[in-house]
Formats: sequence, structure tokens, C-alpha cells
Amino acid sequence: MQDKSSSSSNSVFERLRNYQISEGLTWKQVAENLRISVSTIMAVKAQTRSLGPKALYRLDEAEREALARKSAAERVVEGLLSDEGSARKLVELATRKSAGRGIPVEYIDGRRGKALFHAIKLVRPSEEGCRRIRRLYADTLDAQIVLLACLPPANRTESFVALLTPATKSRLQAASLELVFGKEWRSQLAKFAVRS
Repeated sequence: MQDKSSSSSNSVFERLRNYQISEGLTWKQVAENLRISVSTIMAVKAQTRSLGPKALYRLDEAEREALARKSAAERVVEGLLSDEGSARKLVELATRKSAGRGIPVEYIDGRRGKALFHAIKLVRPSEEGCRRIRRLYADTLDAQIVLLACLPPANRTESFVALLTPATKSRLQAASLELVFGKEWRSQLAKFAVRS
């Protein structure tokens, strides 16, 4: 008969394995992310050891970060595969969730990034502010100015933007351009580029 601790160790190992697979990591990388050893993970697998409270907390955080990075499309596909509802319902749910949480943020230095925001909600400037930003963009064609204008005040610095991965910076710039220029922002930017 299995005792309660060994069955919980087994479920913890399943969580570790799911995290490893979903993030495409080696066991060594999983261990580094959770600040434990590979031998500890193998002991959890063998059900001879369980993770301590700190390691479990880090696993919870890692799982939450991985979920936040998942695109809405991935969530919809997983929902369809799990037969969780119609495509329309899942798309609406995924869109609502991502809008409420903000845009997932990844940092070049992952360890330093753990102390920073995991998601950022951009702020649309006032109508007058948007007009000024559009004029400034027309003169400079610098999308980073638009991004800086839409970041929350606490993050509105070039040093913060320098911490972001290129993919995160690109996502945030696209979202900020849409906030300032509207849904047809690419067409408007093309006009500015041609006029310059």
C-alpha cells in the first residue's frame, strides 16, 4: 500500500515532467531553474524524496510563468484537444484571459527577471498624446518612442526596455503601435515611411 507522501511525490514528479516537456528543457535546466539538483529530481521520481516548501514554491512560480507565456492560440489548441468546448468559446476565453493579464514579458537575464513583472499592461496615451506621438514617429520612424509612451510609468525607461528579449520587445512594440495608431497601424506606418 502506498502512503500519502509517496503518492504526492509521484504527482510532483508528473508536474516536473510536464514543466520539462512544455518548456523543452533538459533535467539539468529544470534543476537550475528550481535551484535544486538533478539527483533530487531523480529521487522524487523514485519516490524516495519529496521537494521542500521552497522548491515547491519555485515550481509553482515556474509553472505560472510558463502558462503566462503560452499564446492564446496554444491554449485554444490544447482546449480543443482536451475537448473543453467549441473553438469559438475557447477563442473568446483565451482572448479575455490575455487581455486581463497583460502581455507576457521575458527578460534577457532570466534570473534577474524573476524579480520583475511577468506581464505588462500597456497604457494608451490621451488623444492629444497620441497625436503628438504620431507626429514624432513621422519625423523619426522610431517605434521605441511609441513603446516607451505606452509603458506604465514605472517601466518607462530605455534601461527597462534593454532588459527585454527581442521577442518580448517586438510584441510590446506591436501592441503599443496598435494603441497609438489603431488596428490599421501597419498601413499608417507604411504611409509615414513612404512620405519620409
